[in-house]
Amino acid sequence: MARRDILDGAKIREIKKKMKRIFYAKIYLGLFVFVALIIGLIFLSRNQKIVIDQINISGNNAIATEDLRQLIDVELSGYYLFVVPKRDIFAYPKKKIEWAILNNFRRISDVSIKVENLKEISIIVTEREGKYLWCSSPEDEGGEKCYFADRTGYIFDEAPNFSGNTYFRFYGVFLEPEEKISEYILPSDEFMRLIEFFEQAGTVFSPIKLTSLEIGDNGDYKFSLEGTDGKIIFKKENDSAKLVENLSLAVGAEPLRTDLAQKLKSLLYIDLRFDNKVYFKFQE
Repeated sequence: MARRDILDGAKIREIKKKMKRIFYAKIYLGLFVFVALIIGLIFLSRNQKIVIDQINISGNNAIATEDLRQLIDVELSGYYLFVVPKRDIFAYPKKKIEWAILNNFRRISDVSIKVENLKEISIIVTEREGKYLWCSSPEDEGGEKCYFADRTGYIFDEAPNFSGNTYFRFYGVFLEPEEKISEYILPSDEFMRLIEFFEQAGTVFSPIKLTSLEIGDNGDYKFSLEGTDGKIIFKKENDSAKLVENLSLAVGAEPLRTDLAQKLKSLLYIDLRFDNKVYFKFQE
């Protein structure tokens, strides 16, 4: 029994040694394959046939193509872990390029990147359309300063000085002018409510044009009419549908209808702040 135990023990030790050799052989083989794969990927990634050397840019009008190209070139420069070039068509930083464009060019609302072939990508941008202006007060130091806002009220760029009423303007000191970029004129629901009222009131007053809206700190809203210094006044809490109904009835009835036609320039105000009542006054 003792001799058999010795033989069994020796056999077990031999099996263990063999398994250990197999285990290390697998590790060495795995490391060899891994290193070979990395070296292969490095050589493949540096193959000029799959390195981006052409960037097509479209959709931009206000933003210079060269400005976009310079930013993209910065994101494509360098290497991952010092070995894999970022211009590799299979490893280029797509999401980082999209983020960099949106973060650096507030006028752009959307970016799409497509791979055309192994050496070429196309970048399509969508620019925001300047629909409205948010302006500081003309009495501010340095005079009135305006910024473009899109149809949602998002402020994205400084605007040049416009003469006339090309754009509908918003006035209201909620943030300093230099803080306005990338902000909204008002919360979305309230902004859209005002735009809806603006459009409906514009139909009521046609052909007289509404030119601007002053947003007061006290919650009052004051629309301006072209051709007069007078205001249409209502409160934030007023019901929009009721406002339009009362305004339409008042403008279509005498004596306001005739007064607007004959002495618009002397209008002081049309006050809609009181339910079911419309007050108006003209300069004597």
